[in-house]
Amino acid sequence: PYSIEELGDALRRTREKIMVNSILKKATVTESPLRFAITAQNGVHLIVAAPEIVWVEATGNYSLFYFTNRPKLLVTKTLKEYEEQLSPHGFFRAHSSSLVNLAHIKSYHAQGGDDYLLMTTECKVPLSRRKKAEFFERVQKL
Repeated sequence: PYSIEELGDALRRTREKIMVNSILKKATVTESPLRFAITAQNGVHLIVAAPEIVWVEATGNYSLFYFTNRPKLLVTKTLKEYEEQLSPHGFFRAHSSSLVNLAHIKSYHAQGGDDYLLMTTECKVPLSRRKKAEFFERVQKL
């Protein structure tokens, strides 16, 4: 026994999920000329191309980078600083604690208000309710 409202909500979420997942399948990882230096907590300097970055996680005043072909890396700058650099190059602030590369999103999942993005590395990155509408707008432009 489900109410009409619950059924309507379930159908709406399913439609959103199907729409976003089909759009994401069409998107491909594009080569970006953006290369920049990042300094790790241990003082190591790396030159990184934007397509190598899958997502970035905030950890206090530090940022934790997750890459396609490198181990994760703790960096001494805040997520906000990297958001300013990376947003024009296909990155989206999905949550207060995460910045994702839109080209590395495998699928979108809605589970009882706990929406998340499944990345190409199989990581689950939360998508905040406040950012959901903006996410759908950005994805449709891909």
